[in-house]
Amino acid sequence: MIDFDHLVLWLSPRKVMGSYWPDLSRYANNGRIYSNVELKYGVIWFPGGAMDYIDCGNNVSLDCIDFQRTYTFEAWVYSYGINSNNAAIFAKAKGSNNRNGLTHKGTTLAFGYYDGSSWHGVSGTMPQKEWHFVAAVNDEGNLYLYIDGEPQTGTTTPYVANPTQLLLGWSGLNQKNLFKGYLGLLLIYDVARTQKQIRIDAEFTSPYGTR
Repeated sequence: MIDFDHLVLWLSPRKVMGSYWPDLSRYANNGRIYSNVELKYGVIWFPGGAMDYIDCGNNVSLDCIDFQRTYTFEAWVYSYGINSNNAAIFAKAKGSNNRNGLTHKGTTLAFGYYDGSSWHGVSGTMPQKEWHFVAAVNDEGNLYLYIDGEPQTGTTTPYVANPTQLLLGWSGLNQKNLFKGYLGLLLIYDVARTQKQIRIDAEFTSPYGTR
């Protein structure tokens, strides 16, 4: 089940209020909705156009999203996978040479970071136009990627840009890397979740929030 003690971000589509996506964790990392991103069919729709993204800010509680630290990103994702520049599901950096993120291109879901000299990443296959529960785990530089609770073992060199803020749906670089699709329930923990814990989160949640 959800580990409330280690949550740093908890976004439920049921709580969207106009241009804000309130964070239900104790840190209030509320998402600011830009351009044409909107609540649609009970989940968050990203049209994939210029400036269609959500900014969750750079509160110190989000500093765990760092390639030298530990965090788990979990979300229900429905992606069209059509962006030729690797659509960013989330992206964050701490300085110009520390880049972290999760991207989708075609049917390839990629999670990785840039450490200042080289890319490190893991990838897996995620079909387009279907709901999937995605979990990306960084345990002090050891990367793990799960799709619907199943571990992925492929490697890749994902492209992720370097915004300071935690961005959803955009890498922060020019007008590229914009995500087209839907995001449902989204959770970020400041610990590395196990496969068993990830499977439980998938089982007891849905794109629209907890079951």
